[in-house]
Amino acid sequence: MGNSHSQIDNIEAESNTIYEIIDVDENDKFKNDYNMLKENYDMLNNELYSKKLEIENMKKEKEELEKEKIKLNEDLKHLDYLNEVLEIKTKNQNIEYNKLKDKYDNLEYDKLDIEEKYLNQLDKMDCINFLKNNNENLEKNLNKEIVKYNDEKNLNIILGDSLNDMTKQYLKYKDLYSQISLNLNTTKSNEIQYKKEYKNILKKNEEIIDNISKNLNSKLFKKQLYNSLETVFEEEPFVYNELIESIIKIVLNNIIIEKMKKI
Repeated sequence: MGNSHSQIDNIEAESNTIYEIIDVDENDKFKNDYNMLKENYDMLNNELYSKKLEIENMKKEKEELEKEKIKLNEDLKHLDYLNEVLEIKTKNQNIEYNKLKDKYDNLEYDKLDIEEKYLNQLDKMDCINFLKNNNENLEKNLNKEIVKYNDEKNLNIILGDSLNDMTKQYLKYKDLYSQISLNLNTTKSNEIQYKKEYKNILKKNEEIIDNISKNLNSKLFKKQLYNSLETVFEEEPFVYNELIESIIKIVLNNIIIEKMKKI
């Protein structure tokens, strides 16, 4: 089905495309180069997909850390509020304690004053009885105030212990918050690095596609296709050229489509 040398000369004279006749070894070398480029292209696409998954996981981890950071901020604010409340209660208890102490001192003075009057009025039984009853009442009031003072003192001790526990919890959450902030910064740095690697892979991918495009549009490859079509069926040269251009266009479009699927 091949053409004679004179027919080939006429075809090449009528066509604007110049082809070179190559031997079988060059054709095999071209196929090997093409297969190697395709393997590199597939390998880079797989690596690109893997990096994309890693970036997605880093984004999810970043979002979880952000949520945990927000929760810890809220807990810290709550602990700060409780700490302020405890400090206010402690100050109020100290004020009440001072008032109770002043009252106790006044009662002591009253007691001493009564005792003095009692000694001075021993000869007056009515006065003595009155003072005795009054003293008993004062003693009862004093005991009540002492009980109240002890209760307030115990409450202050309990509040102090609670304040110490809250302070420990506050320091614990504060350290945890610092650690999470450090982890978040590390995650952000890793994300930046992965994005750089992702861009480099995309750049390599574009370079491979560009090389494939150049090879497919080379005179050598077009000449090979031309010779192959010529051995299959007999047609005008412009038909061969249109078929060659269509084949190259289809191949390039399929490569671009596969690339877009993996991005």
